[in-house]
Amino acid sequence: MGNNIKEINSKYTKSRIFIKRYFWTSILLWTVLLTAFTVSDIYFIYKSEFETVKEIATTHLEKDYLYRRWLSSQGGMYLPVSDKIKPNPYLINVKEKNITTPGGRKLTLVNPAYMTRLVHNFSHDRYRIKGHITSLKPINPLNAPDEWEKKALEEFQNGKTVEKYHLLEKNNQTFFLYIHAMYTESSCIKCHGYQNNKIGSIRGAISVSVPWETYRKKIHDQSATAISINVIIWILGAVSLILGTRIQNGNISKIHQFSLKLTDREEQFSYIFENTHEAIVWVDWNQDRAIKCNSAFEQLFRVSRNDLFQKSASDFLRIKKYDKTVIDSIIAGDNRIEELSVKNGKWPDLIIEISATKIHVDSKNAIQYIIRDITQRKEYEREIENQNRELSSQNEEFEVLNEELVATNNELHESEMNLTKLLDEKNTLIRELYHRTKNTMQIIRGMLVLQGDKFENNKDIQYLVNITDQRIQAISLVHQMLYSTNDLSRISILEYINELTSLIMRGFGPENSEKIKTELNIEDCRLLLDTAIPFGLIINELLTNSLKYAFPDDMSGEIEITLSAVKDNVLNFTYRDNGIGVPENFDFRNQNSLGLDLIFSIGEEQMSGTITMENRNGIYFSFTFPVDLYEERV
Repeated sequence: MGNNIKEINSKYTKSRIFIKRYFWTSILLWTVLLTAFTVSDIYFIYKSEFETVKEIATTHLEKDYLYRRWLSSQGGMYLPVSDKIKPNPYLINVKEKNITTPGGRKLTLVNPAYMTRLVHNFSHDRYRIKGHITSLKPINPLNAPDEWEKKALEEFQNGKTVEKYHLLEKNNQTFFLYIHAMYTESSCIKCHGYQNNKIGSIRGAISVSVPWETYRKKIHDQSATAISINVIIWILGAVSLILGTRIQNGNISKIHQFSLKLTDREEQFSYIFENTHEAIVWVDWNQDRAIKCNSAFEQLFRVSRNDLFQKSASDFLRIKKYDKTVIDSIIAGDNRIEELSVKNGKWPDLIIEISATKIHVDSKNAIQYIIRDITQRKEYEREIENQNRELSSQNEEFEVLNEELVATNNELHESEMNLTKLLDEKNTLIRELYHRTKNTMQIIRGMLVLQGDKFENNKDIQYLVNITDQRIQAISLVHQMLYSTNDLSRISILEYINELTSLIMRGFGPENSEKIKTELNIEDCRLLLDTAIPFGLIINELLTNSLKYAFPDDMSGEIEITLSAVKDNVLNFTYRDNGIGVPENFDFRNQNSLGLDLIFSIGEEQMSGTITMENRNGIYFSFTFPVDLYEERV
């Protein structure tokens, strides 16, 4: 049945291809025919206009020959001398070339060549048609031929032709050039006798140049009209072919659909029968012969359908043979489903589920067997039963373990609550420690200030008190920030430097905030208490020195503080001011200054950092240090 559909589709495809080829062949022939007509029309339009221009050029040329021959027969004519008509210097063998009338008017002899050139100039000015009398041996240089005229004159001399014409592009314009041979007549001997010209020989030629633009436009317009008409004719023909092709395709499609409907059900059934995963076989039980089977049946029973059809069906089916009563009930319409164990020869035994149903094949009653291999399903069922028994046994063990886990979990929960309580108490204690440390340092600071007030006239003591006060505040600020945050080990270095800078600036008086600007470029990170306190002391010493010494006499200035990460766990701190700086060759490391000693000892010894300090139009300080020297203790 599948072959029938393929044959129908093949015929349908061939018919569509034939119609498609016929259509495109017809379109191609129609296009070629209309193209040939169009090219022919354009050719005849071009030829007609070309002949028209040639006729105009020939008419002008014949006119030139006519008045030239007439003038030559009269021996020339005398015209008044003017700006446009000068005596011809090339008439060297002509007597009475120039005469004077009794009234004193000067006249000059105009020979045919001269007259022709004057008329050509007049014609070009008025009609844009230019003529040119020329010769290989001109008397007047103005009559010398150009390259094209020279080739034409040489051909005239050799007797090849007496006329030539072609189109010439010149100065972005197109001209039609026409030239015709000119013969020597008896009247020409008067002026040209000394050149040994014989009567009847070719003495020269006259060329005519006609502008081609007007005729080119007419060719273009007429060609466009011809093309438009032929395109319309082509479209009408193409539409007719398309409509005819569609009608033919519609008829073929109807025939094709009708043919497919006749075989569609058989094709569908054959496809389902052959490709189903269940084994199917049709058996004529009376003859004990298999009529039809699918590939799933072949795979299940390891048998080819050719062998199956040639031998007894019961030999290959290897299932019990139903008795006549059962067969009669199946044929009567009863469906029978049962599970069977089948010996499969040299192949593994099978457990199958077999369904028997009556079918009608070729006017005969037969039985259709639908067979499912349930061997694996049965094995899985047995495994599941075994696993269920094992799970039941394990479930009892799990219940005992679960009771133990619940008891253990309760103990862990109670321990966790105790640890949480202890941790809260520890945090409270540490916060109280920070708070008390800060208060204690404030008390020390207050006592120091009170003691310093007793020596208010001693500048050294007052300086020592102020310096110590600022250092205490730098340390106290760390404890205050730890107390006020949730993190009991680390503080924000951005907030710390901001607070510390403001604190020190206020300590030196409000006027410092107006005349000294501070610029902070801090990349925020969180430092441990053991790192933050010494780092704050370094910042305190740097700011204090700048505010005391860098900007004397109310000098204004700037202080820039930068902190950024160089790599993991390494920070770079730079400090600069644009104050007066220090003298040349000033050795920062060898000074009797507690502040500088603190900076180098804390930075390099306690914090294991690298310090650079130099004079760059003010103090420049660079400090690179690790932040992982200490571990969290809280």
